Amino acid sequence: MNLVIKDIIGSKVASENEQGDLIFDEIATSLDKSEAEILLDFSGLKLITTAFLNNAIGKLYKNYGKEKLNNRLKIKNITDKGDVELLKLVILNAMEAA
Repeated sequence: MNLVIKDIIGSKVASENEQGDLIFDEIATSLDKSEAEILLDFSGLKLITTAFLNNAIGKLYKNYGKEKLNNRLKIKNITDKGDVELLKLVILNAMEAA
């Protein structure tokens, strides 16, 4: 399953909690209904914030755990070094809080 973030949230700016919730819901539904790999595509985004990532990705790690997500969720087209580091920090914080 390929999920293009900008298409789901309808914007090139991923900055709001509610947008993150939309992504979380899409991924969680797929995790619950199928064993297929989920490809989360960050292409076309101009801005990604912590608030968005906490709700989109952080909640996944709290609810599903590292092992399941590392096996099923793949990230692509996140190339900005700052965005990559922010994503890593969100995942680390979520795993520590779980």
